[in-house]
Amino acid sequence: MIRSLSLLRSWLKEERRLLPRSARPGWIALGTLGLLSVLLIVESHRRHAQIRSAQERQRLEQLELVDAALGDLSRTVFDWARWDDSLQFVQGRNPSFVQRDIAESSLFAAGGVMVVIDRGGRPLVSFSEAGIDHPADRPLQQCSLANLSSLTSLSSAVKLFCPGAEGHPYLGVLTQISNNDSTAAAEGSMVMFEPLVGPDQGPRLRVQLEALATQLVSGGSGEQLSLPGSIRLYGPDGGLIGLRPLASLTPLVHSLRDDLLLVLGLLAPLLLIRMQLTLAHRRQRLVTLHRERRVTERIRRVCKQLDGLLARSGASDQRLSAPQRVMERLLRAEDPPPPRESTAHPLALERRLDAFARRFQHFLDGAHNLALLDQLTQLPNRRFFIEQLALEVERHQREQQPIALLFVDIDRFKELNDSFGHSIGDCALVLVAQRLRTLVGLHDFLARYGGDEFVILHHLEHVAIGDYENQHKNSLRFAERIAAAFLDPVDLDGVSTELNLSLGITLLRPDLSSPEAAMQQCDLAMLRAKQNKHNRIAIFDLDHSDARDSDYELYTDLLRAIRDQELSVLFQPIVDTEGQPRAVEALARWQNPCRGWVSPEQFLTLAERHRQTLRLSEALLRQALIGYKAIPMGAERPLNLSFNITPTELEDPSLVSRILRQLELHDVAPAQLTLELTERGILEGSAIVQDNLRHLRLHDIRLSLDDFGTGYSSLSLLSQLQPDEVKIDRCFVMAMQQDPYALQIITLLARMAPALGFQLVAEGVEDRVSFERLRDLGIQRFQGYWFARPLASAAVDAFSALPPAACV
Repeated sequence: MIRSLSLLRSWLKEERRLLPRSARPGWIALGTLGLLSVLLIVESHRRHAQIRSAQERQRLEQLELVDAALGDLSRTVFDWARWDDSLQFVQGRNPSFVQRDIAESSLFAAGGVMVVIDRGGRPLVSFSEAGIDHPADRPLQQCSLANLSSLTSLSSAVKLFCPGAEGHPYLGVLTQISNNDSTAAAEGSMVMFEPLVGPDQGPRLRVQLEALATQLVSGGSGEQLSLPGSIRLYGPDGGLIGLRPLASLTPLVHSLRDDLLLVLGLLAPLLLIRMQLTLAHRRQRLVTLHRERRVTERIRRVCKQLDGLLARSGASDQRLSAPQRVMERLLRAEDPPPPRESTAHPLALERRLDAFARRFQHFLDGAHNLALLDQLTQLPNRRFFIEQLALEVERHQREQQPIALLFVDIDRFKELNDSFGHSIGDCALVLVAQRLRTLVGLHDFLARYGGDEFVILHHLEHVAIGDYENQHKNSLRFAERIAAAFLDPVDLDGVSTELNLSLGITLLRPDLSSPEAAMQQCDLAMLRAKQNKHNRIAIFDLDHSDARDSDYELYTDLLRAIRDQELSVLFQPIVDTEGQPRAVEALARWQNPCRGWVSPEQFLTLAERHRQTLRLSEALLRQALIGYKAIPMGAERPLNLSFNITPTELEDPSLVSRILRQLELHDVAPAQLTLELTERGILEGSAIVQDNLRHLRLHDIRLSLDDFGTGYSSLSLLSQLQPDEVKIDRCFVMAMQQDPYALQIITLLARMAPALGFQLVAEGVEDRVSFERLRDLGIQRFQGYWFARPLASAAVDAFSALPPAACV
């Protein structure tokens, strides 16, 4: 509560501060209050007239309902009172009238009551649904007796409003009893009552009549009851029934209150937002004032320290120049004026200004270091390098001096960071920077480009302009010197490891248009160096520049296709000896809107070149799992899904977690997935590859050795991988009918498979003869166009439903 009051007080203070100084809050408040009062009075008058009109219309409707009910009741009571049987009953000549006529009538089912009074004014009988002369009917009898005097003639009728036993209001009509043609003298009176609010009435009608009943008062008080035809209504005391005055004040207050609550409900959030903004502005202003105060205090302390360090001697102010006098005045603004005899000497003031200049220069040097130097390695940073490269490109276009641009990247730096921590990674960056600093020439420019990347502008001295062959040789020799400096293991804060570098080189040529073009060429050379497992140095070749531009356009299309999910996945069945599908291999397809169908080899290679393999594989695996789940499968013959993994993905430490996350997301068991690996990815793999393979086996994901026989195939590879499946490359299958050597290899593999515990799959089966020959050799799984081309998921279901005609 105290906190809320404090915030409210702060808000009001801030609002008052924001008012113009000429404005008087008191007059503004009075003026606003007066305007609101006038508006409230006008609105109250308008609403009062509106409510009064609505109440009058509603009362008129209610009275019309009462008049209609009395009219029906009058017709009923006149029918009974102008009847010979009724007259004879009053005269005592028809004792069975009640049991025979009244009790058998349906008039009393809705709560009606009949009272018969003799000529002497005594009640003969009262009848209702409760029975004859029921005690609950006595208030109605008394009301009838109280109004007998109002009957003036045989044709007259008195309309009554009487309360029942429990206070329920009744309408009644009192008239004299005569014969059928009304010629006999009156021998008594009859009253017919009906409830004002009956059970057979609708909810809205009941509410209106109940409201009217509360407004009717007896004894002549209140307004005169006005009904059509100037009919009067009498109460239980024999007096006229009146209406209470219309109470429009309470509805008016309720209406204004409801609207006021609505307005407050709308204004409260706005006021709260305004309050928050104002308080935030106030807090920001206070923070700014606090900062300014601290800065001012710091400036004062610095000035005092400067004045304390710089001695004052007694030189006359007239000997100082105008700028010097102004500077001295500014530096000594917070100090009391010194005595006249201690006036500073000009040389002392010069020393003071010199000290101030040195301090300011030190500040500029610090800003320069922060803006242009990398804080870890103290090398020029990326921004500095880009500007320097732009200057070198301009100078090269003028002077044609040979310059090589080298892009240096630390291999497996992420693995080093993840394994030993960022502190060891920082030690590695500092060590590489120090060694590179010792290797570059006096006129070379070395910078840290970002992350684990360094760049070098190497001046090719003593090389003729236009002699690109020698420029190539000198650049390669310089790069080899850099690579050779990191052949031996290094010690990084107690951690012994190896640091290998990949280097991409490009030469600045006269036709080079911009620094960005030079960096693109150097980046392309770096990618080639990364892809080369045996030589980590690559130099840009102009012969590939056109392809580079075309590839980059296709690369941007590929990124858009991944983002917009334009890539599709088809499934080629892998069948058994009976032609029934046992697995499906997911095959990527891409139809470019402008280029048409792009081959998988082309866009997969493009993704590898631009380091987008992981992103592409993630999108394809998601598409493959979605399509795989759409294939209807029986529990007795489930299909496995085969998916291809590139060597780059095997080098990713997050491979296993990414695959498991996708399997869980699409509700696919790990045992249903088979990953097809290439021989190159396994033989040239690192410890990360071996760790990934081990974790994949631990999670029951099957491993398949794809295109076996085309690369480094050997028994040691089978022993190292221990695959669940080996796929014979299609070149052996297609050549086995003409090449005995190919047939011998397939035969040997078919005999080895049971002993080594892997399943053999023959790829590229395109005719019946090949299938039968392979089946006779003992191979159990087949894949090829003779069975089915790559199909959509719905077509795989249709293929499964077909009889194995291919194997008959």
